[in-house]
Amino acid sequence: MNASILTYMIFIGAIVIVIAPGLFALSYHLLHVMIGFSDQLSNVNNPNMPINFSADSINPESFKIFSTIAVLMIAFFSSLILSLIEKGDIKGGINIYQRSCYPQLYCIIYSWQYSEYFLEGWYKK
Repeated sequence: MNASILTYMIFIGAIVIVIAPGLFALSYHLLHVMIGFSDQLSNVNNPNMPINFSADSINPESFKIFSTIAVLMIAFFSSLILSLIEKGDIKGGINIYQRSCYPQLYCIIYSWQYSEYFLEGWYKK
C-alpha cells in the first residue's frame, strides 16, 4: 500500500471517528447555550424587539438523534470512499462500514458525556 493512500485513509478515519462526533457534541452544547440565551432575552418585555426568541423551536434531544444519524451517514459514505481508495471498487465499503459503525457510535455517545463534563461550568441547563 502506498504511503499517500495510507495517509488519506488515516485522515478520513480520524475525521469520521473522532472529529465529527466531537463537533456534533460541541454543537449540542452550543444549542443549550443558545436556548438559555433566548430564555433570558424572552424575559425582557420590549415591544420594539424585532426578533422573537422561543425555546420551543429546537428540541436538544431531537438534535441528538439527528447528529447520530448524520454521523452514521458520514461513516457510510466515508467507508465507500476508503474502499474506493484502497481496493479500487466500492463493494468492500460495506465491510469497512460494519467494522467502523460501533466505534463511531461509541465516540459520539461519549463525546456528549465528556464535553458535558468539561463544559459543565460554562452554562446552566
